[in-house]
Amino acid sequence: MLRGWPTVFSKAKLLGLVLLAVAAAILAAGCSFSGKEAAASPSTPMLKLDPIVVNLAEPGRYVKVTSVFSFYSAAEEKAAEAETAKLRDAVISTLRKKTTGEMVDTASLKKDLLDAANRALRPAEAAGLYFEELLIQ
Repeated sequence: MLRGWPTVFSKAKLLGLVLLAVAAAILAAGCSFSGKEAAASPSTPMLKLDPIVVNLAEPGRYVKVTSVFSFYSAAEEKAAEAETAKLRDAVISTLRKKTTGEMVDTASLKKDLLDAANRALRPAEAAGLYFEELLIQ
């Protein structure tokens, strides 16, 4: 009979810990949804370009990229939308100069593309660049 006590005690202790954890999770969820609504954050103006497929500087290599540019204001996004052809041309021209080795460093690639986009869009200025798709073949 004494042999069963440690097993029963550890099972009971484990059950108590599990119940305590569940109660804490329910309490935390209740506090976070206590009727206070989250402050609405203004959405960042974004412009998504259609997918671009372009040959790289290396023979037989190409890249397919779907990029999304963010802007500081809706007015800049509207100005960029009117200049989509210039923006696509800047992306294509920049990518055609790249090798597969240069494509691996996405931070540097984003900087180069953002710089080229901002030169093409002046006076509008893109704040950031995101890749929805980046395939290198």
